[in-house]
Amino acid sequence: MLLKEGLVRPEPLYLRGRYEEHLDVREQISYIREASDSYKGDHMDEKKKNFIVPLSLAVVLFLAGVILGFSIWGVDRREQVDYKQTLREVIDYIATIEHRNENLRERVGTLETDLAVAREQKQESAQQRTDDIASLKRRIEALQKENQQLRSALEPLAGEAETGGISPGQQQEPSPRVSD
Repeated sequence: MLLKEGLVRPEPLYLRGRYEEHLDVREQISYIREASDSYKGDHMDEKKKNFIVPLSLAVVLFLAGVILGFSIWGVDRREQVDYKQTLREVIDYIATIEHRNENLRERVGTLETDLAVAREQKQESAQQRTDDIASLKRRIEALQKENQQLRSALEPLAGEAETGGISPGQQQEPSPRVSD
């Protein structure tokens, strides 16, 4: 009963126990037929599935394409397309694009010249800064020399103030000081 419903697959006769050896030939043939029919049924179901799935996918894609095509291009086109008018519109659009392109080229050219001028000014200001720095260094050196001269001139006066005044004949050579 389970064999006919396809729930249990029969075992081959050579695997069965001894109690079936006594079956007659007709019973064995009917058993073999039932087993082969259930196997063929399972195999046919797999073939059908392998055939139906791609077929259904193709049908669904075809229908989607048809529906999408009608939604985009419409069912009927009763009005004729005026090609001359369309060409005029395209020509006007191209002229507008060319005009915009020319304006952009001019703007890019002015921006490039402004950039070149800015770079030159930057280089000039950098050169001016180095010149300013060099002149300030020379001035600092001159001031340091002048400071050294003033210190050397003040040392004899500082010595007189410390000793309370020395006569000109008693003056000694001042010893040189190490300055910072």
